[in-house]
Amino acid sequence: MPIALAFFVHYAYLIVFLWVLVEQVGIPIQASRFYSLQGTLSATHTVSHLYVVIAVLLACLIADTIWFALGRRFGNSVLKLLCRLSF
Repeated sequence: MPIALAFFVHYAYLIVFLWVLVEQVGIPIQASRFYSLQGTLSATHTVSHLYVVIAVLLACLIADTIWFALGRRFGNSVLKLLCRLSF
């Protein structure tokens, strides 16, 4: 097994969790590549699809909670910042 694949399989759940968390927080990276890779690894029974789904759900829940807390605390300022960054 190539070393990059062995590294990814060993840390698969942590990598997917962090990648999805960063993507959901707003950094423009693509998580779809990791979704397809995780699907392939779970189809070959290298990683558990249940743990991958749990890692993705936890990352999304944490990111959404962060956005909710920021919106609740600094609502208008956060919205103005996001509008400035989107243009």
